[in-house]
Amino acid sequence: MTVPGVPDHGHCEICAEPVARGQRFCGSKSCDDKHQQNVRDKKRQVYLLVGVIAGAVLLSKLLGGW
Repeated sequence: MTVPGVPDHGHCEICAEPVARGQRFCGSKSCDDKHQQNVRDKKRQVYLLVGVIAGAVLLSKLLGGW
């Protein structure tokens, strides 16, 4: 929805401050730090999930399930 007098814009994914259309973040240090922490957390979750799956497969093979 376009509002007269308000330039076309988006919002920062972290703090919701207005940013230019097409940008994801406002560029502040705190938002950049939060984004980097989110990326690290997601990577950690993926590694943990892969480890759990690999452990389950290994345990299943050791116990003769597959």
